[in-house]
Formats: sequence, C-alpha cells, structure tokens
Amino acid sequence: MKIKKLAKDFWNDESGQGMLEYILIAVAVVAAAVLLKPRIEGIISGQADRLESDLGEF
Repeated sequence: MKIKKLAKDFWNDESGQGMLEYILIAVAVVAAAVLLKPRIEGIISGQADRLESDLGEF
C-alpha cells in the first residue's frame, strides 16, 4: 500500500509541471534547429555571398 500511495502522490504532484514544460519546449527548439541546420546554413551562405557581391559592386 505504501508504494501505491507514493505513486499516487507522485502522479498528483504538479510542482514540477512548469519546469517540465520548459524542458519540452527547449527540446523541441533544439530538434527543429538540428533538422533544419542544412537549410539554415544554405540561406545564410547565400545571403553572405549576395552581400559580398553587392559590396564589391559598391
């Protein structure tokens, strides 16, 4: 019975809920950044090349 009460108390405890939500959001942002890394690098590289050529014409 003690284990059942401990499990029930743990399940009903909401004190760590906010921190868990922040952790899940951070994990989602990092996962998105990792998945989109090649595309982001391509965009930044293209913009840098364009800026360099525009400055060369100036």
